[in-house]
Amino acid sequence: MFLEKLEIFGFKSFAEKVEVRLSPGITGVIGPNGCGKSNISDALRWVLGEQNMRQLRGDVAEDVIFGGSALRKPLGMAEAVLTISNSRNLLPTEYTEVQVGRRLYRSGESQYLLNKQSVRLKDVRNLFFDTGMGSNAYSVIERQMVDNILADGSNQRRFLFEEAAGITKYKTRKRETMNKLEATETDLIRVNDLVVEIEKELGSLRYQAGKARRWEKMHTEIKAMDLRLAASAQKTRVLRVSALDGALGELRAQIEAGSAALATAEAGLEAVRLRVLEGEKALAAAQAEFNRMGSEYAAAKSHMAVGEERARGLLAQLAQGEADHTRMVAQLTALEAERTRLMSEEVQLSDVLSERQALLVQHE
Repeated sequence: MFLEKLEIFGFKSFAEKVEVRLSPGITGVIGPNGCGKSNISDALRWVLGEQNMRQLRGDVAEDVIFGGSALRKPLGMAEAVLTISNSRNLLPTEYTEVQVGRRLYRSGESQYLLNKQSVRLKDVRNLFFDTGMGSNAYSVIERQMVDNILADGSNQRRFLFEEAAGITKYKTRKRETMNKLEATETDLIRVNDLVVEIEKELGSLRYQAGKARRWEKMHTEIKAMDLRLAASAQKTRVLRVSALDGALGELRAQIEAGSAALATAEAGLEAVRLRVLEGEKALAAAQAEFNRMGSEYAAAKSHMAVGEERARGLLAQLAQGEADHTRMVAQLTALEAERTRLMSEEVQLSDVLSERQALLVQHE
């Protein structure tokens, strides 16, 4: 098994697509600080399924996507592809060349590819079990991992020894099996709970089943009784039909007699219709005469209304004249009384004048 090349696009500082060919004899990548050496090892670890962002020197998954610069816009995807030669058939696959890829979008969607086919992370990890490759295998070691190996009490050394010995795969499978057993035990507990609940419901279901059986029995009996009742009703209907057939014959004879009488009645009715027609003509003439007289009555009534209106006007004028006459008689009576009073005063004044004239003559 030999790592032939690494293709990187949009991963951290690799804004352009870069192809790193690892020909035989290459043992390391060198360059100045900041040129991206660590990003190449991070890309290797990332493709092989690394999930801990601290191991990739980041905080969130989107930190591995190129974030842009002063002259370039941020990218929306990061991708890395490893091409591995499997000429010795160390990988459990029939292909002599294996491509392992990983993509990550800013939307959060992630995808693993094996020979350009979408697979699971578990499939990628199972492919590299016992090969020395993987996100935590001894084939990809950074300086911090070296420090952890050399430090006392570190489990990293044990992990690398187990990986090199080829037992990591079995421990992983054991851990997965134990997790499945725990999940199965939990399911069994739940099943037991369900069994207890179901047993509680069995009594009710048995009672309901008994009721259902009794209902079915009673339903069968009712159906038989309905059949007997229907047979009896049918027999009764047959007897009634026979009786009705006899009555029908009598009715037909009566209908024939009634038809003859109806023909006679229709002839009489026709004569009556002729008389009614003549009567309708006479009625129409009388109606016309009635309408004419009604018109004359309406005209006379109109004239009478006008005369009554005039009479009411004359009566009003007569009442007004009588009132004026009464008022004038009263005024005349008052004038006569005033005239009598004035004449009396005139006589008195004449007497006084005579006396004054006599006095005047005397004084003269």
